Amino acid sequence: MKLFVFAGAGASVELGVPAMRLMATELLEHLEATSSGDSFVASLRTRLDDTGGDLEQLIEDIDRICGADQVLPAFGHKVAPDLSESARLTRSEIEWFVQHSCERVRAEGAATLWAPLLHDVGDIELTIATTNYDRSIELAAQRYGVKISDGFGAFGQREWSTWSGFTQEGVRLLKLHGSTDWYQVVDTPQVAKLRHPMPLFGGVTLQVAADELGALGSALVLPSREKRTNSPPFPQISHEMFATSRAADAAVFVGTSLRDVDVQSLAAECAARVPTLIVGPGMAHGQGIPPEAAIVDSMAAEFLISTLPRMLSEGAWPEPKSVVRFGDGEGHQDSILHEVNTLLDAGAADQTKCIAIESLWKRSVSLGTREIRPLLGVGSGALARDALALVDLSRDRAELLDTCEQLAADTTDASFARDLALLKQG
Repeated sequence: MKLFVFAGAGASVELGVPAMRLMATELLEHLEATSSGDSFVASLRTRLDDTGGDLEQLIEDIDRICGADQVLPAFGHKVAPDLSESARLTRSEIEWFVQHSCERVRAEGAATLWAPLLHDVGDIELTIATTNYDRSIELAAQRYGVKISDGFGAFGQREWSTWSGFTQEGVRLLKLHGSTDWYQVVDTPQVAKLRHPMPLFGGVTLQVAADELGALGSALVLPSREKRTNSPPFPQISHEMFATSRAADAAVFVGTSLRDVDVQSLAAECAARVPTLIVGPGMAHGQGIPPEAAIVDSMAAEFLISTLPRMLSEGAWPEPKSVVRFGDGEGHQDSILHEVNTLLDAGAADQTKCIAIESLWKRSVSLGTREIRPLLGVGSGALARDALALVDLSRDRAELLDTCEQLAADTTDASFARDLALLKQG
C-alpha cells in the first residue's frame, strides 16, 4: 500500500512546538527581554493585537519595512533610520526565535508520536510531506532504525551532507519549507544539512571544516516568504510531493486547518481519486475541506498513535463525505501523548502507569505490542492486570493474547490468570 501523509503544525504543537499565535506571544516576551527598541516592540504588540496574534502577518509587515528601505531611495524617499534598524533587528530575532522554538522537540515524545506509523504498522510505502521545521520525524526514525529519504546524502564521517535527490529506499520525508538542520551556502543556491544544527541570528553564519562548502546561513522558508521555494531544492521537493500523492492509494491530512490554498488544492486532488482523511478536532465540511473527504474528529497524537495504525492494520477506512470520531465518542480535545509517554517511561512508578492505562482505556485507545508488552512483565502485579484492558483494545490483540496465555501458565499471580480468562470470555 502507498500512503501519503501531510502533517501540519497541529502535530508539532502536541510535541511542544508552539503554534504561531503562542509563538507570537513568546516572541514578544523575548523581544521585550532583549530590548531591540522599546517603542518598536510596543508597536509590534499593538499590531499583533490588531491581527489576532497572526505572526505570519507580522513577519510580512517587517519584511515590507526592510524592503522599503532598499526601494524608496530610488524614488527620493527613505524609511526613518531608527525604524529601519528596529525592523532589521526584529527580523533577525524572529528568524532565530522560530528556529530555536522548533528545536524544543524531545526524542522521546517524537518517537512516541511517530513510531507507530514509521515502525509498527507493517509493509506500506510511506511519504510524509510537512511544512513544519522541527526534526520530530527524523528523531523518531533514528531511534527505531528507519531509513529516511529526505533528499540529502548520508553524513558518513562528516558533519554535513548536501542535496542529492530522493531515493526509492525508506520513508520519503518532504520538508516543504525547510528544516532546522538545513542551511543555505551563502551566495549560492546550494543547501546543506548539518548533523548538529544550531539557530542563527542575523548576519551570523557557520563555517564547517570543509573549504568547499562555504559559509552557511539559515535555509528556513518563514511564513510570507514562499518566493524562496522557487530556489533549489524546493521545486524538486514540491514535484516529489505531487508525484507521490498522485500515486498513493490513500491520503491523510493531519494537523492542518487547510487554510492554505495550495494544501486545499492538494487535498481536493487526493479526495477526488482515493480515500482521503482530514484529521483535526472540531473540523467540518465546507471550510476548505473537499466534500469527498472523510473527516476524523481527533487530536493528532491520538490519530497517529492509535487510530491510523489500527485502520492500516484492519484495512478499513471511513466512508467518503463522513464525519467520524473514534474512541469513546466524547470528543476529547486533549492529547494522549503524556499518557503514552508515561507507559513507555522505564522510570515511572507502576501506580502512575496504572492511572495512565485507565485514562487510555476510557478513550478506547488502541496501542500495539511495542507499548503494551513491557507493561505485562512476568504476568504479576496490578500493572500487568491493568494492562490487560489495553490488550483487549489493541490492534495486536491476537499476538498479545498468546503472550498473556504463556505468562498465565508460568505466573504465581492467580489474579492475572483469572482476569485473562474473563477477558477471553468477552
